[in-house]
Amino acid sequence: MYFGFDPEFFLFKGKKAVPAHLGGFEPKTPGSGLQVFRDGAAVELNGSPNSCAAFAINGIYGNRQAAHARARMKGFHLKARSAVLMDPADMYDAPPDLFESGCNPSWNAYAPGKPNRPDLDLRTHPYRYAGGHFHFSYFANVKEASILDFVKLLDLFIGVPETFLLGNEGTFLRRRFYGRAGEYRFGPAAHGHIRVEYRTPGPEVWNHVIFPSLFCQVARAVDYYFKDLRPQLTRDLEERVQRAINTGEGAEDLLMPIRRPYSPDSENLYTPELLKRIKKYMGLRRFVLKRKWPEAHAGFSEHIQLWKLQEGDPSKG
Repeated sequence: MYFGFDPEFFLFKGKKAVPAHLGGFEPKTPGSGLQVFRDGAAVELNGSPNSCAAFAINGIYGNRQAAHARARMKGFHLKARSAVLMDPADMYDAPPDLFESGCNPSWNAYAPGKPNRPDLDLRTHPYRYAGGHFHFSYFANVKEASILDFVKLLDLFIGVPETFLLGNEGTFLRRRFYGRAGEYRFGPAAHGHIRVEYRTPGPEVWNHVIFPSLFCQVARAVDYYFKDLRPQLTRDLEERVQRAINTGEGAEDLLMPIRRPYSPDSENLYTPELLKRIKKYMGLRRFVLKRKWPEAHAGFSEHIQLWKLQEGDPSKG
């Protein structure tokens, strides 16, 4: 599987969110090759896709560091927020692209054939939204005809844990319009392969390297075990998953383990108990990086071992 990303972040002046053009970020134009640019009011990062998830993730963190440095030159800093309130005064005389509501329509796995392009008047709508989008291509078992079920399984094994761990008021503000359960884009990749952009996760997943590292491994596992996992998708489960992701209701009850791909001993990538320990650890405000820009090659398992969350009480030691 190949991995790619295009997460979005907001500029802040102190605690106030400001539109990206005030930081000097330009829109991406065809042929420009920009990997740090503005997408509406947000700053978007691109990177090179790679079959090594860690390589692709490190590329995004490198571009995020470059965007931070550029923002600091004008007195701003970057934050990962799903939704922010914009001051109308900061939008006065803003470039026209800051008032465009979505560039291309997305689709929803639970409502096939119905494009989603929120009709927002951004000259009056007070909020702006950002996502932490993931791209997957070169599948082993997922075919074009089974893309909808692949996205639904991503919801179950990525969207629900992400909502449980990172869901906040901004998450659910955003999901009124963007990043709802089942939201995706679909297109061609190189050499006749297909590519899926999974749009449900918010940008908060990029606040710590373990989350993109974990979710890439989960996507690979969903592809690897696709034929075994697909029968789990019942109408009742799909309705519960949508409700959990879009509102937060019942997310903890839907947590379930998923096996590591290619593991001869069927080791789990995570279990509900481990996710609950991570959330408890985060709630203790001990979720701190010793290095600002970590190397993704350490991987999810190594970070969890570092935190000693696989065993014992995370409030101790």
